[in-house]
Amino acid sequence: MKLKSIFYFLAICALISCQEKQDVELTPAQAVLGFYEMETSIKNDEYVLTHSLELKAGGFITGKGLIQKKGENIDLGYNYFFTGSFLLNEDVLTVFHESYFQIGDIQKFFDEKNRLVLVQTSTKGSEFLVNANFSELQFICPPDAVCLEESPFKKVK
Repeated sequence: MKLKSIFYFLAICALISCQEKQDVELTPAQAVLGFYEMETSIKNDEYVLTHSLELKAGGFITGKGLIQKKGENIDLGYNYFFTGSFLLNEDVLTVFHESYFQIGDIQKFFDEKNRLVLVQTSTKGSEFLVNANFSELQFICPPDAVCLEESPFKKVK
């Protein structure tokens, strides 16, 4: 009988423990972490530029722009690549570039990653509005800039 009572006690403790783990919500700083993408067509709709952002724990971010021929699933090369940090203040994500690399030859629109040229270090990059469920990041156009309407970055993982 004692063994049966101990088993029931352990089962109840396990259920309570599982319930407590399910009730824990992610903080905004945790919920925003992940991999986001946005695609744009370039060169008369012949190519697709996939913009990717990866937000990592500790406030680190990497970003890249990869080119593919439309309808094919083969990366031709990089348009840009950056590393940096980010801050989340309520629903605004601010990106800071530690290093920003882009293509160096104006005749090209993609190249190998190791051939990209460092063009910026330690600058404030962009700001994004984070939607309520952390599934999209919408670029915020700076007040002194002319911006085209862009699709949001969608969270893919």
